[in-house]
Amino acid sequence: MKKQAIFFLVLIVLGLAVFSFYGSRDSVDQTASDQAEKIAPLRVAWMTSWATTGQVVEALIHSDILERTNTSAEFRSFLFGPPINEAALAGDVDVAIFGDAPAISLLARSPRWSVVSRTIYFPYALMVRSDIPATSVADLEGKTVGVPFGSGPQPTLYSWLKEAGLKIGENVKIVNLLPNEMAEALKAKRVDAIMTWEPSITLMEESGAARVLKSAKGVGFMVMSDGYLAKHPKNAKNFLNAWKEALFYTVEHRTQTDEWFFKDSRLPVDLLGKLRVVDPNFSAQTLSQIDITLTEQDVKQNQAKADFMYAQGLIKEPIEIKSRLWKNN
Repeated sequence: MKKQAIFFLVLIVLGLAVFSFYGSRDSVDQTASDQAEKIAPLRVAWMTSWATTGQVVEALIHSDILERTNTSAEFRSFLFGPPINEAALAGDVDVAIFGDAPAISLLARSPRWSVVSRTIYFPYALMVRSDIPATSVADLEGKTVGVPFGSGPQPTLYSWLKEAGLKIGENVKIVNLLPNEMAEALKAKRVDAIMTWEPSITLMEESGAARVLKSAKGVGFMVMSDGYLAKHPKNAKNFLNAWKEALFYTVEHRTQTDEWFFKDSRLPVDLLGKLRVVDPNFSAQTLSQIDITLTEQDVKQNQAKADFMYAQGLIKEPIEIKSRLWKNN
């Protein structure tokens, strides 16, 4: 009887040991799974043809900001907005950093993306070839204007032409030019004017190829996948904090961040320190002064742009920007 009791006691102990082993193993496996999910990197799409957001991205890449803000991210460069949209729709990136019109286009093409913040204010410019004596947009009658189709300044150009009484295809011609094709197109006189942004504005001025005819301030957007926001809201918020830190780092280290950006964008070093900056954050003295909030005026301005784009057939579906703002930031 005593031996039988001891036998059953041994069985119970062994059973508990086996349960404990596999239970612990399951717990470890679950913990590892949870950790892997928490550190899933945010795949960030950015433009090599766009200052000064490019410099902010360079600060994130080259500094320890991501580590200090506990942010997991990796970066994928694109020439400009439309290829970013294709990557976003294909599920190849989680966040897009680009101008207003490409952001509006993405929101119109898919309901699964939200605006999480402003990135930066930046200048657009309509530039006329230096040998053409135009002094107003109306003077472009009979001329050819190049602009990257699908880019931020395209709808602004269309709006200015309409205001000047010019009709595309009738008394003014619009051609599609990639950002890296503009200088050659002007030099070869294949276009009379271009619509562009920095650093191309300064590049054209410094080379003597073109001068500014009219300019405006654009709004940079950060648009993120709803799927990523739902699954990794903490990392998304951390990235916003990292962006603010990187923006302030760029403010304090202009030459260094310019050099990083110029190298990746293959810009001539003699443009260092000459690029236009219109964002008020570049006057910040402390990190706490950095503000990337999308203001009511920003929303109003870009809602008008979205409505104009829909009316012009540049997007197929109307959108309401206010309803596409991320509510948890």
